[in-house]
Amino acid sequence: MAGIKLVPEVTKINFLGLRKVALVISVCLILFSIGLLITRGLNFGIDFEGGILMEVETSQPADLSDMRRRMNDLNLGDFSLQEFGASNIVLVRLQSQEGGEAEQQQAIEAVRSVMPADAQYRRVEFVGPTVGNELITAG
Repeated sequence: MAGIKLVPEVTKINFLGLRKVALVISVCLILFSIGLLITRGLNFGIDFEGGILMEVETSQPADLSDMRRRMNDLNLGDFSLQEFGASNIVLVRLQSQEGGEAEQQQAIEAVRSVMPADAQYRRVEFVGPTVGNELITAG
């Protein structure tokens, strides 16, 4: 039984002849990356900028697409939902709200209003930007 030959027995690829083209492409990509870094900056997450972190447990496997749709309707800014260990545990991350403690509590209540009725909140935390500043400085 003959095997399939994907690579010919004798290959002649001129890698050294293509080094100049590869160098030009690499330099262009590096300059493009530096340009994006200067114009757009870094995209820091909730760990650096601060925000709300909620761990929600539901009685049945969580429907993340429905939860995302409902969260999007709240217009609370950037957020992320992800399964956390099991299919019925969801980690909700929400950007810090403008204002003080009252606005953070309103955002938490708004999120609770769109979660399933049987949801249990294992933890609800507000992460301040002070820790993020320390992480940026140490990094």
